[in-house]
Amino acid sequence: MRNRRLFFSFSVLLLLLFVKICCVIGILPFRGTECDLLLFLSLFLVSVLIAVIYHRKISAAAAANNDYIKQNELLQNVFKAGGDGFFEIELESGRTYYSDEWKRMLGYEPWELGETLGVWENMISSETRKRAKAGERLLISGKIRQFQFEYKMKHKKGYWIDILSKSIAVFDADRAARIVGTHTDITETKAAEQKMLEQQQQLTEMLEKTEKQRLANLIILNDYNDTTKELKREIREHEEVELKLQSSHERLRELSHHLQNAREQQSAYIAREIHDDFGQALTSVEMTLTYFEQLLDKKD
Repeated sequence: MRNRRLFFSFSVLLLLLFVKICCVIGILPFRGTECDLLLFLSLFLVSVLIAVIYHRKISAAAAANNDYIKQNELLQNVFKAGGDGFFEIELESGRTYYSDEWKRMLGYEPWELGETLGVWENMISSETRKRAKAGERLLISGKIRQFQFEYKMKHKKGYWIDILSKSIAVFDADRAARIVGTHTDITETKAAEQKMLEQQQQLTEMLEKTEKQRLANLIILNDYNDTTKELKREIREHEEVELKLQSSHERLRELSHHLQNAREQQSAYIAREIHDDFGQALTSVEMTLTYFEQLLDKKD
C-alpha cells in the first residue's frame, strides 16, 4: 500500500512538471497566469481521479475488512465451542492476536497477556521455537498448506501442558499476509495414551511371561512324556521278563513233574526187581530148608 502511494505521488509530480515544461518551451500556448491555471486544473483533476480511485479501494478494503471480521468472529465462535485457542499473526506488522480461550487454556485471564509474539515465545522452549519458525517459513513460501506439530507450553502455575498446534497462511495477492491457527490442550489425551501404552506394555509383559511359562510347561510335559515313555518301556520289558519267568517256571514245573514221574517209575522198577530177586532167593532158601527137613526125617 505504501509503495502504491509513492508511485501515485511521483506520477502526479511528473505530470505537473511535464505540463510546466510544455508551457515554458511553447508546446502549449499558455503563459503566466494561464499556465498556472492549467497546472492548478491538472492538479485538481488528478487529485479528483486519485480520490475516486482511493475511495473505491478504501471501500473495497473496508468491505473485505468487514468480511474478515465476520469470518474471524465466526472462526472464534467455532473454536470457542470446540475448546480450542485461536491465534493470528500479522506478518508485516508483527501484531499477534490471542483469543480469550487461548489465554484461559494457559491459566491466564484475557487482560493478563499482551498481543505480541513474545508472549507465546516466552512459554515454549528454544527447540520448539526453532521448529515453529521452520514451519512458518514453509507456510509463507507456500510449500505446505498446513503446519501441524505437538509441543509443550508452560502454564501459569508452572507446569507444562501438551499442545497440538495447527496453522495455515492466509495470502493476499499471492503474498502471505497472516498466519492463523489453533492450539488445543491435549494433556489429558497424552496422559490417556501414556496410560494405554503402559497397560499395553504390562499386557505384553504378561503375555511374554505366560508364553515363557507355557514353553516351560511344554518342556516339562515333554520331559514327562519322555519319562512316561521310558517307564512304559521299562514296564513292558518287566512284563516280558515276568512272562519269560512265568514260562520258565511252567517249564521247570513240568520238568520237575516229569522228573518225579521218572523217579517214581525207577523206584517202582527197582522195587519190583528187588522183590523178584528176593522172592527167588526166599524160594530157594525155602526149598533148601525143605530138602534138609526131608533128610532129617529119613535119618530118624
